[in-house]
Amino acid sequence: MSSPSPLDVAFFERKLRQREAELTAGDDGSRPDEGRVGDFGSARIERERHELQDVRDALARIATGEYGKCLRCGRLLDRARLELFPTVRFDMGCMELDEREHNIHNPYRGADRPGRSC
Repeated sequence: MSSPSPLDVAFFERKLRQREAELTAGDDGSRPDEGRVGDFGSARIERERHELQDVRDALARIATGEYGKCLRCGRLLDRARLELFPTVRFDMGCMELDEREHNIHNPYRGADRPGRSC
């Protein structure tokens, strides 16, 4: 498993800042689809709001030197996992444990959905 080096952290910081800029670009009311009404528009806005908070939390971890470490056990996160999910907070084992503790079910797993098999 390869963890992020200081150069990698700079790469992830640029990537996160770019995403933060994308998510806040419409804060002046210039979003092209801002006038959309309905569940899809509001769901997208809520998703983006959560993503923006995750991005800012990851940037805060970079600032404190905690980026790239599991928030639960402190182990270094795999670089490949960070590349896919730059805002990730937990390693796989701790993420699964957190999901079980909070009774979160993955909708993509057939076993977690009643009446549906894989």
